[in-house]
Amino acid sequence: MDARVELIKFYESYPESLLSVYGKSRSDIAPDLFESLLQYRDIQLHNLSQAEIFKVDDEAETMLAGLMNELSQEGLEDTFQHVKLPFPAMLIEKVSPINGFRGTGLLTRVDTAIEAQFHGLNTDGLLPSLTVVSASEFPFVVVPTPTLDLADGFLYVDRLSEGMVQDRTNAITIPFNGCRDSHSSETRGYA
Repeated sequence: MDARVELIKFYESYPESLLSVYGKSRSDIAPDLFESLLQYRDIQLHNLSQAEIFKVDDEAETMLAGLMNELSQEGLEDTFQHVKLPFPAMLIEKVSPINGFRGTGLLTRVDTAIEAQFHGLNTDGLLPSLTVVSASEFPFVVVPTPTLDLADGFLYVDRLSEGMVQDRTNAITIPFNGCRDSHSSETRGYA
């Protein structure tokens, strides 16, 4: 399964695919939220079409995590603010799955900052990211996505503990595939 293809397929049917998970239609959400969802979809499709693809194995991930921890221990976290991508977007695929999901990070250059969001993919579908993490300042800024705003309108707080996955950026992702009842779970994500 090609991560870029799966993400593009997801966002081509976005937000209608999410609305159908909840058994809802466009008329069930506020017009400004729907506009926000459409704008987010267009941005995602643009970023994915521009993204350079990189695959990261376990050894490389361990090395990068070690580097980040070392920078943190030395008080050099703000170094991330000065990192520049040589292209507008980068899609990083983790080779080894975690809990059945292949982690995929979409990094984008926005003005002078790098923004990151993380998705999980498996054979059953996609767990879109609920947040965007921006390295525009330290500590990093975490911004909810329109997907989260949509989910907030249809989820009950007591359901949030079911099926959650917490990624390394503390963004919460909730599975949506196969959920068809009126309290179905979904995810937040934005880049």
